[in-house]
Amino acid sequence: MARNLASRIGTGKVRNRGLRAERFAASYLQRRGLKLIARNWHCARGEIDLVCIEGETIVFVEVKQRQCGALVSAEESISAGKLRRLGAAANSWIARYDPAGKLGARIDLVAINGIPADSNTHWIKSLSIGGETDNG
Repeated sequence: MARNLASRIGTGKVRNRGLRAERFAASYLQRRGLKLIARNWHCARGEIDLVCIEGETIVFVEVKQRQCGALVSAEESISAGKLRRLGAAANSWIARYDPAGKLGARIDLVAINGIPADSNTHWIKSLSIGGETDNG
């Protein structure tokens, strides 16, 4: 029983750290001109941490945070499978809220290595499977 309680407490700490990272990422993106329209949007195909608008583009944002000294950086922690699930969830969002396809769309990553702070944050625009990006 103690083990189950400890694992639930740990999960709560991780969830709280994730929520703090998502709040920071939302603020980080808003300071850079994006408009936040949804947090933790869920559908049958998955979850999207943040949904924003930048000009005429819907931006689906995955937020990853890793503690200092982690074996893998936040940037390296997103898998091709996760990216495919994000794409499927983004397609569900588009089908529901922009079925006419009037807006462009992309998937971005906000990677936080260490405590949430601008200096520890890397915004990667237009993720694609295979690690290629289009950061303009």
